[in-house]
Amino acid sequence: MPVPASIATKLRLRVLQFYVLLVLTTYFGVARSDLGQTLAGSDLFLHYAGYMVLMISARIALGQHQMLLFTGLLVYSIAIEIIQYFLPYRTFALLDILANLAGLSAGAVACLLYQRYSLRNSTASDRGSRTNEQG
Repeated sequence: MPVPASIATKLRLRVLQFYVLLVLTTYFGVARSDLGQTLAGSDLFLHYAGYMVLMISARIALGQHQMLLFTGLLVYSIAIEIIQYFLPYRTFALLDILANLAGLSAGAVACLLYQRYSLRNSTASDRGSRTNEQG
């Protein structure tokens, strides 16, 4: 049976938002910028927050394979840092990778907590509806 158009559109938008974020992350990872000097203390926070959002976005767009998504995004973040090593206007930083790892971990935990919360609420509402049907 074909998927209704509205559901297919929602699925496409979920995937699109992830790839837009991935492109933006790549661009900001390799572009020439003085932003790092301007935001010297918050650079690690930007890495943390960006990769946390990227992990949540990947989970929304690509589904339940959280460990695979986590590993892929971690490899991606390491690749961006390696590319920065070869760019004369960027530098490789192990602390950036650690901040990315922390952000990915926080995003994965947020997804797991949301999944557990959703499951608990759906189970409770199923029990409530069965109780009403019996009564």
